Amino acid sequence: MTTALNISRLLAVPGEDSDLRRHLRLQVGDDPGVTAAELLHGLVTSSDMPQGQYPGEGVPCTVAEVSGILRPLTASAEQMADLLATVCCTELAYRSLSRAWSIHEAHSACRAVVELLGDQARWWTNTHFPGEVSGEALDEGGRWWDPVTTFVFDLALVGISADATVVVVSGGLPLNVDTGFRRRLPGYLRFSRS
Repeated sequence: MTTALNISRLLAVPGEDSDLRRHLRLQVGDDPGVTAAELLHGLVTSSDMPQGQYPGEGVPCTVAEVSGILRPLTASAEQMADLLATVCCTELAYRSLSRAWSIHEAHSACRAVVELLGDQARWWTNTHFPGEVSGEALDEGGRWWDPVTTFVFDLALVGISADATVVVVSGGLPLNVDTGFRRRLPGYLRFSRS
């Protein structure tokens, strides 16, 4: 069985649950020759990605724009598993946990995903974490991100190993209100672009 198939099976619950699909998209592949930007661009521009009332406004439209947003993410395997599990189970706007997948189940599955990708996996994100990377870092002040979706809040993680690729995009509040909303967010929620 291939690494990508094993990872797909581990991530089957959030990938298919309708409660989670309102804010979460997952993609697993087996072509490590594709860049992180190409993978993320393919997911966020797919036809099943939810769009707000103003699709594309302030969101990167090309692979080159996505590439300019992504930054390398350095974290231990345990930190990555914790971050992946939290992102897979949490609706970012309301910080509500999924009813379909418990954080304990998600952490176990995400730990296995990180192990399957291996120590040589490289990770990218659209989010800047001012301190240590972890699931709790999502609640800490000073975190900012470059939007990749039309959600008010989003967080993208892209992992690439020698055998498989994983893309996780979580969002909160589809941006179907006036686009000035992003500029009126409290100071502790900062986007790097307006």
